[in-house]
Amino acid sequence: MMSETLNSQLFISPVEKSSDKVTYWSEANEHIVQIEQINRAVFGPGRFVRASYLLRESGEHDRRFSFVACLENYVIGSVRMTSVQIGIQSAYLLGPLVVRPGYENSGIGSRLMQTVLQAVKDYNIGLIILVGNKEYYGRFGFKNVKYKQIHMPAPVEPQRLLALELQEGILKAVRGRVRYRLCD
Repeated sequence: MMSETLNSQLFISPVEKSSDKVTYWSEANEHIVQIEQINRAVFGPGRFVRASYLLRESGEHDRRFSFVACLENYVIGSVRMTSVQIGIQSAYLLGPLVVRPGYENSGIGSRLMQTVLQAVKDYNIGLIILVGNKEYYGRFGFKNVKYKQIHMPAPVEPQRLLALELQEGILKAVRGRVRYRLCD
């Protein structure tokens, strides 16, 4: 009964849907329950076996690079980054980027991406990887990774493994399995 209540509440918007009322914040403890509700609604139980989830399950995401979009206290979107190691190279795994059902295609995901990419500029981060749609993430500079260059902990469609070089040429030197890494 409790899960039915949570699921039915998930799609009720307490305030009108207007992008000028959306605020973007660093993720805080009070956002976690709502973020999990959104992830459950968008990705379902299948998320637990996805390669990216298996990495994120190994430890905490980096709160310096994790943000939410809110309408008042109502979380309508989230993006997280997790520190990883690829072979001997440190990098970050972006995701999940998620927008609450009913708020898609309103620019919230793009604004969350801009927010997280701006946040990493002051840090010595050379590479960000993700598993996602090239048509969407390509606009932020993400490119396909060469086949078998980077190995996720579970199978992924090769065309969905993407990378963004923040230090020119770093992707050419990166090879190996992706593993969780404690944040610096």
